[in-house]
Amino acid sequence: MPKREIRTIATRDLAALAFMAQRMNGTLHRDNRVFDPESQDWQEVRPNKDIMRENLGLAARPTEQDYEQADEAMSGVQNDLTLRILKGQQVSDFARSLVKLVQQETATERDCGLMAFLPKTFAGQVERENKQIQVAGMAGTSVYLGRVGEKITVDFVLVDKRFLQQYNCWSVFGHDGAGNCVGFLTQHEHLAKDGRIQGKIKRIYEDSYRGGACVTGLNYVKAI
Repeated sequence: MPKREIRTIATRDLAALAFMAQRMNGTLHRDNRVFDPESQDWQEVRPNKDIMRENLGLAARPTEQDYEQADEAMSGVQNDLTLRILKGQQVSDFARSLVKLVQQETATERDCGLMAFLPKTFAGQVERENKQIQVAGMAGTSVYLGRVGEKITVDFVLVDKRFLQQYNCWSVFGHDGAGNCVGFLTQHEHLAKDGRIQGKIKRIYEDSYRGGACVTGLNYVKAI
């Protein structure tokens, strides 16, 4: 039996298909089943890469908006990689592979799985850049919210959170709604969101990673 020919496609068309699949699914589905918390049961879904493969050269075509989003994302991820390399920042193999793909003139159906991540990757990049702009605006205005040892209550607005594997906890950063920076570590992810919190000031410091912003560091944080 002769081997089936691997189909090729213009890389820009494949990127637009990724945005079409994201639009049809409303999110990125990597597997054919997802757990629905409302029904407490598994639901069958179509992975984005399968939607892309099914529509290679067929009637269901990406819209003009899909192409516009694809063009912006392809340019955006390339520029982001270049900047991170120039700054000496660590770049993952995944990011390098995705940029290498979008730089090609043509792709194949085998690239659907990787290209399906383009919309989510670019959205995460935009979110990160917006947070950096937000923090930069607070660097010159943030003030300390008290002295070490004092207990304070804050209407916390989350800016960023990340899990620290080596410490098995979340590093949480945000502000008090008035642009005064607040940070804390916690093992409870439910605290890493907007809401009223109470904690004890553990330290006050200027954060060199955030433009020298004055940060009030808390411990014993709880939601109230």
